[in-house]
Amino acid sequence: LAQGCHVALPMWRDLTFRATSSALLHAPGDAAFTAVAPQQRRPPSSHARWSRSSATRCRSSNLRCMHLGGTALALLAAPFARSRKVRRRVRETNEVVGSVNDIRRRRLGGTDIVVSELALGTQRWLGDDFNSPDEALCHAMLDRGVLESGINLIHTAELYPIPPTQASPPGSTEQVIGRWLRKSPGRRQQVVLTSMISTKEKTYDTILTQCEGSLRRIGTDYLDVYMLHSPARYTPFGQGQNMEYDWDTGRKRALEATPFEDIVQAMGELMAAGKIRGYGACNDNAVGLMGLAEAARRLGVPGPCCMQHDYSLLNRRIEENGVSEASSPAMHNVGFMAYSVLGKGMLTGKYGLMMGDRKS
Repeated sequence: LAQGCHVALPMWRDLTFRATSSALLHAPGDAAFTAVAPQQRRPPSSHARWSRSSATRCRSSNLRCMHLGGTALALLAAPFARSRKVRRRVRETNEVVGSVNDIRRRRLGGTDIVVSELALGTQRWLGDDFNSPDEALCHAMLDRGVLESGINLIHTAELYPIPPTQASPPGSTEQVIGRWLRKSPGRRQQVVLTSMISTKEKTYDTILTQCEGSLRRIGTDYLDVYMLHSPARYTPFGQGQNMEYDWDTGRKRALEATPFEDIVQAMGELMAAGKIRGYGACNDNAVGLMGLAEAARRLGVPGPCCMQHDYSLLNRRIEENGVSEASSPAMHNVGFMAYSVLGKGMLTGKYGLMMGDRKS
């Protein structure tokens, strides 16, 4: 259908369809209409309205045609035939593609990146908490998880550890992982490694430079997934209860936001250079996901393959803010990584809050 044309069909007077080039749209009752390739596209502001009197009979008794500035539209009239959809197979996110030691491995987005359902999170490694693991324990957990148990997904960030120490500043966790990878040849190929840009300024330039920093600290020439640690624009995020978007703050900080086009252009260049295999966003919502996906479509670069957020029996926010819908194969086919899946320990029962516990 001619791009930008609005076609109102007389048999459904209350419906107006936004027409797109070479589309097959479905109307109530399995009615369908098809379009031939347009010879000339009208600007998006152009409108056309079709009525029975303006329709021209075609040779076929069940076709009506109309011409809009050189664009021919063929409309199937009643009785309407059931259309047959021809769909090419799309690699769907979350597809189970195997298992190792009974740990299933799933596809991440529509990519060829395959990850274990369980991952090693590294936020506290070398941190200042009383129970943060030292380097020896970090390497022991990597041995147990990757070499013995079938986990292949390791997640980190340039900001880790949290909280940092003077001896272990931000970036130390990436270095610990890198030293483990270099202990034996072939380990890098055994794992799917993700890291995140955490700096406040997430611009085209900083995405490129900060990615180089992560590659240097880990000692690898590529990351499997590179993510924004937080949105590059104002939007409420995190684990607080008040997630209301403040319109006044949004207006004031709109000029500070990095355009989605700049983000996906930088990520696309990193992918083209072989420095990352995919990218995504952490602590963002459906607005961020769809903004990245649409910008990538306009620029002709791969879209995001992954989102990340806290998710547990106590926190179902992604099911409410649109991320679950927007990331589905029916929409943008994007994978999801969950953190705090035990509700920061609340779901383990160690705080005495389990049902039937007399202390609670």
